[in-house]
Amino acid sequence: MRIRLLIQLALLIALPALVFYDHSINLLIKELHPALKGWQLLSSMGSATLQAVFWLLLLVFFLLRYRMTSKAMLQDLFLQRAQWIYELLAQLGLSIVVTYLLKVVIGRVRPDVFFAQDLPLFSPFSFNIHYHSCPSSHSVTIAIVALCLIKQLKARWKWPIGALACAIALSRVVLMKHFFSDVVLGLLLAYFIHAKAYNLSYLYRVKKKIYRLIFERVLRAKNSGKPFEFARQHSQEID
Repeated sequence: MRIRLLIQLALLIALPALVFYDHSINLLIKELHPALKGWQLLSSMGSATLQAVFWLLLLVFFLLRYRMTSKAMLQDLFLQRAQWIYELLAQLGLSIVVTYLLKVVIGRVRPDVFFAQDLPLFSPFSFNIHYHSCPSSHSVTIAIVALCLIKQLKARWKWPIGALACAIALSRVVLMKHFFSDVVLGLLLAYFIHAKAYNLSYLYRVKKKIYRLIFERVLRAKNSGKPFEFARQHSQEID
């Protein structure tokens, strides 16, 4: 845990220094890229709108299957999948709001516009889409989806999913839509949003199980005709 925290702090400290090398990194990556069509396809996979629509349709599908089936095992499976997708959509919604607010506040010009028109690098509190480069919303979106998938799928899918997410994030640099530091900040932002949301969700599920257990014990005590004795024993356990 401490090593992970140190890595995060090191990346946050190195991020401002990375800004000074953004121009060189972008131009170097653009010179090394092959055909643009492949990168454009990768980039489209990181669209927040596309991802939200896809997972929303999948959520509806699992909920419909849950209602249509009569087998308890299948119902549990479809309900678990639906709950997982709901949490993913909640994280995506939060990331969209946070990312847009940061884009407006930071107001960094996009690389393609910067190199073509030689505009100022920053215009804080700007609602002009040309000044919404930092952070990269595609990077935030695809990183959150990847992190959620990695927690659900088997370990062998961890590296392929991570590599695909990094390639999609890098495509934004190749297409000159974001500076390299915008992508790095987007990935860090996605990690923090996912970690915080996952912790809150975990605490909620634990509390829900505890309350359900207490309710079941109270109900059993009530049916046995000894509610006051149960209440006294339970208060002693808490003390």
